[in-house]
Amino acid sequence: MHKGLRPIIHEIAAQRSELFHWAPVFIGLGIAVTFHFGWIIGVLIVCVSLGLFFLYVAVIRLSDSPFLPPLIMAFCIALGAIAAVTRTYTSWGPSLSYPYSGLAVGRVVLVDRSAGDNMRLTLENVTLGPIPIEKTPHRIRVSFAADQGFDRPRVGDTIAAKVYISAPRGPAEPGGFDFRRHAYFLGLGAVGYGRHGFEIRETAKAGQWSHVFPSMQFWVSQLIENTLPTDTQGVARAIIAGDRYGVTQETAEQLRRSNLAHLLAISGLHMGLLTTLVFFGLRLVFVVMPLAPIALRAKAFAALGAICAGAIYLGISGGNVATQRAFVMIAAFYSAAILNRQIISFRALAMAAMVILMFRPEALYSPGFQMSFAATLALVFVFQSVVIPRTHGRVFGSVIGAFLSSFVAGLATAPIAAIHFNQISHVGLVANVLAVPVMSAVVAPAAIIGLVLAPFGAEWGGFWAVDHGLRWILYVAKVAASFDFAVSYTVTPLWWGVGCLVFGALLIALWRGPFGRCFGVGLLCVSLASWFLADRPDVLISDRARLVGVLTPKGRAISKPKGDRFTAEIWMENDGIRHSQAQAYQLWQDHISGVIHIWSKRDAGKTVSCTANQIIVAAVDIHANGPCQVFDAEFLTSAGSTAMWRDPNGSIRKIVTSNTAVPRYMWRDTQPPFRWLAPVFFDQ
Repeated sequence: MHKGLRPIIHEIAAQRSELFHWAPVFIGLGIAVTFHFGWIIGVLIVCVSLGLFFLYVAVIRLSDSPFLPPLIMAFCIALGAIAAVTRTYTSWGPSLSYPYSGLAVGRVVLVDRSAGDNMRLTLENVTLGPIPIEKTPHRIRVSFAADQGFDRPRVGDTIAAKVYISAPRGPAEPGGFDFRRHAYFLGLGAVGYGRHGFEIRETAKAGQWSHVFPSMQFWVSQLIENTLPTDTQGVARAIIAGDRYGVTQETAEQLRRSNLAHLLAISGLHMGLLTTLVFFGLRLVFVVMPLAPIALRAKAFAALGAICAGAIYLGISGGNVATQRAFVMIAAFYSAAILNRQIISFRALAMAAMVILMFRPEALYSPGFQMSFAATLALVFVFQSVVIPRTHGRVFGSVIGAFLSSFVAGLATAPIAAIHFNQISHVGLVANVLAVPVMSAVVAPAAIIGLVLAPFGAEWGGFWAVDHGLRWILYVAKVAASFDFAVSYTVTPLWWGVGCLVFGALLIALWRGPFGRCFGVGLLCVSLASWFLADRPDVLISDRARLVGVLTPKGRAISKPKGDRFTAEIWMENDGIRHSQAQAYQLWQDHISGVIHIWSKRDAGKTVSCTANQIIVAAVDIHANGPCQVFDAEFLTSAGSTAMWRDPNGSIRKIVTSNTAVPRYMWRDTQPPFRWLAPVFFDQ
């Protein structure tokens, strides 16, 4: 062996002790490969892994060898594939094959707000007029305009409403966020809006186990609503009970621009404070109890009580990914305390990632999962590597710690925000330094005190501090978001840049040794090039020919002054240049001549003359007179949203559609293969 390679070989061999930390990475790889290439590839991965295992047992038996780590990696990849295939099959449900307009009756399972600041209800056990039950979606989601004047229903209420719903739509552009996949795993077979409000036909029945946590959340929300003023009660309900219905879009946008939106998620801060208070409170009670067996095991019983309290809070809050991560990590720590063992933070984080990925593999693609674990991984890595000096006192050390935490978390989540939301906050560091200490030192402890005092009617003793703390946080968010330089917008990077970014960051945090970490730094540098080399489509067409966008030097020109606002905003966000739709339409009128969009029903049957290198996009039936290329509604309905790149002379050099490769994890019109083998297990 060459002498120069020996240190590298030894460094690779030294990673055997870190295999547990890498396990969720390879589970995620198996999930990603299965979701991208289909369930057949997932089954193939499992078969290959089993073959490797039996080969290893036959040749080497169960003894250790240099081939054991690769076998463990293959096993983790197979676990990811199994999780993806199983979750896909168990999430299957009928989807509407055509739009439905009529009466819908169903039970409320979730109340939240839409992007338009309207009440949005998710219903299950749905009946849709004449549609047979076997073709009725398991769940639907309906938005109701705020000006229709009705009270908010409770989870468990059965409502009836006249609705217009249709199947979830695919991505706004090829390779973009796929709402169809997101809705699939939520069990949504149709989405739409209500026409004239709704009526509550049956209120939620008390005493049902399925309503326990929603009822507790509703009680906490009502307690906050009756105690706090309107200015802060919406955010308070979000951070204490996980109920985001009261958070307006204006407030949410200010928090996003100031990089404080993470405070709305119930995560390690809230879970840690609650379980710590329960742990020390119970331990004190058990120590002074006259029962000797309990007093001798006070630490174990208190830790068990803390885990139970965390589980209850997880159920009340709705169980988002950040809360699940925090609960699993805290449960691991307190379980170690019960067994008189210590647990390393990296292992607790890896355990949390594995639990979430095995039960909810689709979370791998969610910004919440990625940002939560990225921030926590970065914080654990930095605080295990950096010693904060205490030479200037505890106050100075606390200030340095708060500054370092905000800087590290912001740096770790900034690339993910740029990928998913196409923006980077420039005021986030200052805003977090000013707001996060108030959240951790004032708001969160005071909220717990208020909940503890609530049964005695003295909740105001804690919520008074919650109100003033939240006023400060919202003031910081408002001021920070008001600056013109608060955020900058970025273009969507190339796909390979995301892979380089993730793997490079994991190498820096998890690898033990200089060579791997240097390689990780190199991958991060390569990933930056994916933003600069991004090649945005010259022409974008929506899936039903209702909207066309053409890229110009001043931004994307949009073919309509209003309508399909969501699609237009997504296109401009991905370009990294944002205008209002009216401004984008002005660009269309001033600069676009090579693309003709015909969308009005009044133009149906019209004859349109065109020339070579011109493109006609028609949402209605027309007759094209000329050598141009026509994209009509029939083609786009089957192909999905379409992206085109053109040569300098205007001819089309590449076309990509969102349905070029139909995702094989989607079974909407028919049941998935082999579902009949276990109908009881798969039926919801």
